[in-house]
Amino acid sequence: MATVTKFVDTDAFSTTTFNNKIDEINQGFSSLEGAGLKDCIIVGTSVANNLSLPSGSISKTLGYTQADCDYYCTSNSSTNTTMLNNIFAQPTEKGFRKVVFLPGIYLVNNTLRIADAYQIEGRGGATIQRDASMLDGNPTIAIRSSSGPVCFNGIIFYNDSTISSKTYFVEAAQPANIIIENCYFYNNSGNRDNWYGLKMPPSNMNIIKGNYFYQLEYGIEIGSTKYSKIEDNYANVTTFCCCSTSAEIEENAFLNNKGSFGFFMFALANPNLLSTFKKNIVSNNDIKCTLLFNYQDEGATPYQSNIYSQNIIRGAVADFTISGSYNVIIGNISNKTISSNTGSDGSVIANNVVDSTLTS
Repeated sequence: MATVTKFVDTDAFSTTTFNNKIDEINQGFSSLEGAGLKDCIIVGTSVANNLSLPSGSISKTLGYTQADCDYYCTSNSSTNTTMLNNIFAQPTEKGFRKVVFLPGIYLVNNTLRIADAYQIEGRGGATIQRDASMLDGNPTIAIRSSSGPVCFNGIIFYNDSTISSKTYFVEAAQPANIIIENCYFYNNSGNRDNWYGLKMPPSNMNIIKGNYFYQLEYGIEIGSTKYSKIEDNYANVTTFCCCSTSAEIEENAFLNNKGSFGFFMFALANPNLLSTFKKNIVSNNDIKCTLLFNYQDEGATPYQSNIYSQNIIRGAVADFTISGSYNVIIGNISNKTISSNTGSDGSVIANNVVDSTLTS
């Protein structure tokens, strides 16, 4: 915890009044800590970032030294992994613990395990990169926090090795609330097979906003969450998947996808909760349907009450495939006819525009 040093007798303006005021300041620091504002942990690295990302360049200079950091990584991925896991294993007794990664590349050869409530922030293109020796199937990040939310902001998750089994960049198995903002999930191996961006747990809330998903088989896999907000993301993946009881999916771009569905939503049964798919662009998908909503396993009860509006949809076949009742499909633009499943009893489909000249 930060403290302010008191004056000593040799200081020209050392007075009881000044030192009493300093006591008040230090008590203020203590109260802030008690309210959940923890000191930052600053992590740096000796490895400058030399990556080129599809969305732009990254600063190649570090601009700091080891003396500026609480912890300092090197090109030794094994040592880095042990050090970072020791940081994340520390319990957060009072609110968040905030960890800031300074610019550069952080090589890891095994999963980083987050066991409590953390706010993890990247500066200047801070990149957590999987070492080629890391085993297939091991996620880069494993979230195991059941006591509080885990937040990522501004981190690049990077890989340049091919794999043979399903592997996540971030995989959460505990019911913590997850917030992922302004992050980059980039597989640069040349083969998107088996690469997954995020796996979110069954929880009360997930927020996924302003992220980039590149060259992945799946963008997101979400458990039976009560509420998910997926907003302002860019995805170039095989399938971008959301499984949620209630979700707001707005202003995303699902482009150049290489699988059956540009977006796949598996909505769970709850007639009292509403999901919306609004103002999204789904384009240039090369196989079958562009959108599939409200899919459920065979024998399950069809679900209801979803709104799909003001989306732009372009693909080889652009369908809204709807199961369930009382869906609202209004004001969308597509290069093919927007249709519904025959089981959509009570749904409203109106004012949708078919434009065969629609381009990406």
